[in-house]
Amino acid sequence: MRQVLQLNENVIRLNAFFTFVIASLTLFLQYKFVVLFLAVDFFIRGFSDRTSPLSIISKFIVRMLDLQYIPIYAPPKKFAAKVGFILSMIIFVFYLIQCDVLIFSFTGIFILCAFLEAFLKICVGCYVFNWLINPISSYRIKKNRKEDDAL
Repeated sequence: MRQVLQLNENVIRLNAFFTFVIASLTLFLQYKFVVLFLAVDFFIRGFSDRTSPLSIISKFIVRMLDLQYIPIYAPPKKFAAKVGFILSMIIFVFYLIQCDVLIFSFTGIFILCAFLEAFLKICVGCYVFNWLINPISSYRIKKNRKEDDAL
């Protein structure tokens, strides 16, 4: 799998907008299988280098509106997509076991995160990546450099 280092922020924000709309409709209309669509979409974005269905639509809209390419660092966004996949699957399981309180709680968190990204350019998953994953990666790099220097 090739490593993509930059993505278009306009596409990312449109994806978040569609996620916000779909998750909101899912919550209010109780369409549990639509959550599976979101899970598949997030899985494709987070775990492969293929273009997801929502990304195809978002890229089309970006081209039609002639929006500029705004590069954004990809690894935190890929991590956020993986978290979105896990959250979508958790919500679907709660639908299956009919646990309404947890459905509303987790879907509310999901909707809030999508809203923050789409409308305010705040990526919660990216913050988690920078607080949790990035320091671990930096520590490993420093440790490997010290070991190389010792040789």
